[in-house]
Amino acid sequence: VAITFYSVFNISLWFRALISGAHVTIAELISITVKKLDARSVVNNYIKAKKAGVNITIAQIENHLQAHGNIECVINALIAASSANLKDLDLKTAIAVDLSGRDINDAVKHCIMPQIIQINDITAIAKNGIEVSISVKVTLRVNLKRIIGGALEETIIARISEGIMTIIGNATTHNEILERPNIITKTIMDNKKLAEDTAFDILSLDIVDIKVGRNVGAE
Repeated sequence: VAITFYSVFNISLWFRALISGAHVTIAELISITVKKLDARSVVNNYIKAKKAGVNITIAQIENHLQAHGNIECVINALIAASSANLKDLDLKTAIAVDLSGRDINDAVKHCIMPQIIQINDITAIAKNGIEVSISVKVTLRVNLKRIIGGALEETIIARISEGIMTIIGNATTHNEILERPNIITKTIMDNKKLAEDTAFDILSLDIVDIKVGRNVGAE
């Protein structure tokens, strides 16, 4: 009877949690076993969370696992956010992001350390018929408040490309762009709607290269 009780209800895990300062009741261990969840994974993640000061319960871990979520990923993200003093990420948001299929750890990483994407050869024709091609680097930071349901990098790239093509197309001559390339960065950065409904904030936009192409008007 003792061996059966020990093996079925994971007394060793109960004792390990106890000495780790993350108390798990026998009833909770029984619940984990009845739900056919990995008791070792549940308890180990609970211990990790408690030691890091993450406020989570055994029931919340169980619920997330039953919803086919990655609880280890959620807890690691919360620990990273806490270490970086990010106030926008709470347990509810982290769980929702994980269940949405997005990598919450990657989101926290790019909130702490913004990512840089390069958009090459955005090409348009100025009013004098000269083709201009521009390459830019965009610095993006994940906005944790908008990450659920927010559009991805592709939307930012499309909006910035469209904005730059419009600026070039509105220029009377291509020389306006060559003489004042800052008109592109200023116009784009002043447009607050570019990041609207996306999961990002645009921190900066830098021109990498400007090329003068064909004389389309003459052709």
